[in-house]
Amino acid sequence: DLVTKEQALTNYKEIKSKVWHVFWYCISHWKNHLRESIKPLLEGYTLALGIGDMEYAPFSANAYCSVLFISGIELTEAEKELAEYIEIIRISNQDTILQYHQIDLQAVLNLRGMSVHPSRLIGASYDENKMLPIHTKKKANDILFLMYFTSLYLKYIFDNINEALENLESARLYIDSVLSLPFVPLINFFDSLIKLSAYTQIKNSDQKKIFLKNVLKNQNKMKKWAFHA
Repeated sequence: DLVTKEQALTNYKEIKSKVWHVFWYCISHWKNHLRESIKPLLEGYTLALGIGDMEYAPFSANAYCSVLFISGIELTEAEKELAEYIEIIRISNQDTILQYHQIDLQAVLNLRGMSVHPSRLIGASYDENKMLPIHTKKKANDILFLMYFTSLYLKYIFDNINEALENLESARLYIDSVLSLPFVPLINFFDSLIKLSAYTQIKNSDQKKIFLKNVLKNQNKMKKWAFHA
C-alpha cells in the first residue's frame, strides 16, 4: 500500500516513474479496475520526461496508451493518443517499445476501418508479414505474444474464428513473457469467447468436449482472480 502513497516518494523523483510503471501496469490491475492505472501511468511518463529519463518515459508512454486502448476508450481518442506518444518513443531508439506501440496503433486503425485487411495487422503502422520473421529471429517473445494476442482479438471481432484459434495457440506459447501484465486475464477471456464461437461450428464431439473443458477452466481462473480483487 505504501507504494501508492505519493508522499513516500516525493524526494525520490529519479525512481518514482519506475515504481509507478511497475505498480500501475503490472500489479494494480489484479486488484483494481484497469482504468485506475491511466492517470498514474501518464503521471509517470511526465515525471520521467521531466528528469530526462529516456528509458522509462517511453515505457510509461506505451503503457499509458496500451491501457487506454484495452480498457475501452473511444477509438478516435485512442488513435490520437497513440499517434501523439509514438514520436517520443521513436526518438528514444527503443525498438521493442516502439514495436509494442505500433501494434496497438495498427489495431486501432483496423478497428476504425483504416486497413485493407481488418483482421490482420497490416497497414500504415505495422506489417505482421514483415515483422514476424524479425521478431522470431530475435526471440522477442513479448512482442510475439502481443502480436498474436492482438491478431486473435481482431480475428474474433471480425468473425474469423478459425484463424483466431490458430493465433490463440501461438499466443499461448509466449504467455510466460507477459505474466504480470493485463493481457493475461484478457487472453483468458478471449480464449473462452473464441472457443464458444468455434463450438457451434465444429462437428467433432471430442473436440467440443475439450473446448467446453477449456472454457470452464478459464472461468474458474476468472472467478479466483475476481475473488481476490
